[in-house]
Order: sequence, then structure tokens, then C-alpha cells
Amino acid sequence: MSSWVDIVKQFYMDKMVQNGFNLDGTDELRIPQNVPQGVLDAYNYLGGEDSDPLPGFYTFKIQEQDTYAVNLTWGGGDGWMGILDSHGQLIGAAYVPYVPYETDMNSIKWYDSLTAAMQGD
Repeated sequence: MSSWVDIVKQFYMDKMVQNGFNLDGTDELRIPQNVPQGVLDAYNYLGGEDSDPLPGFYTFKIQEQDTYAVNLTWGGGDGWMGILDSHGQLIGAAYVPYVPYETDMNSIKWYDSLTAAMQGD
């Protein structure tokens, strides 16, 4: 794993922990159409615009490089997130189990695909 991938994952873990496992207010209701295809694919995999609840979409620049995240919180509060680079390639997928009143970075589990993350532990 590259050091940039580690930096990106740490950035997103910090954001989630700081905001109660949510990213801060940079999400959009609808994903823009000018994002890489891989980002659209991840968004649609998590339900797309027809799902209830809708997936969240976020953009953050990390070390001058664009990154994208799509996430979905479902049911009892479990959440899934895909992080993608500026080309739409998956950097990592995370599963965050719902644990009331806790923001423990150790509960965030990383996977190599959204499919694996959605199966959780």
C-alpha cells in the first residue's frame, strides 16, 4: 500500500471520527455528472438516486489531489463508504458499525471493494 493511500485513509478516518462517523457538511444531494465513471459506479452501487436513504457524495483535496467519497448509512446506523481517486479508482472501502455514543477509529474496517465492505465483519 502506498503512503498516499495511507494518508487518504487516515484523512477520512479523522473526518469520520471528528464528525461522529459522518463527513462534515460538504456533501451534495446529487452527484455531479462530470465525475469519473468509477465514482458514479460506486454511488450507484450504494443505491444511487433511487435509494432511500440517498448515498452521500463528498469531495476533498488531499495533498493537492482530488478525492471522492460516497457513503451510505443504513438501518441501525451501520455505514459504508467508498473512497476514490481523481481517476475514479477505488482507494479503499470502509465499513463502520453503529456503536452508540462512540467514535472509535478502531471500529472502522477497511476492505478492497465495496462488496466486501457491505458484508462487514
